Amino acid sequence: MLEAMQAMGAPAQDIERVAAAIEAQRAILEKPPETFGVWAENWDVVMAWLDVQTQWRIVPVPMGLDGSKLVHVGLDYAGVAAWLDLFAQQRKRREIMAGLQMMERAALSALHEIRQQQERG
Repeated sequence: MLEAMQAMGAPAQDIERVAAAIEAQRAILEKPPETFGVWAENWDVVMAWLDVQTQWRIVPVPMGLDGSKLVHVGLDYAGVAAWLDLFAQQRKRREIMAGLQMMERAALSALHEIRQQQERG
């Protein structure tokens, strides 16, 4: 990628930025994954969370002259409901949905904190 950017005459600062991003990604991939346990009573919710994590509603928010940034506003409940209808036992749907909403709130809080740290620089 970097060689292609150089061959196409990309500005040095862009090449450096991409090189830094590649190196950061490489460091993440080389780090051994953290392991943790999941209590049996939380298993269904955690598995549901992993399946519905693609159902985020993300909206653009204007940011002055620089354009806009994308912000997570919550899960798309229609998509989550469709997943629950297809894959969750009917008697467990309310419990799983309550767990998903709890995880959604925690994720939104973490994403907000990350966004604030990035804005501070």
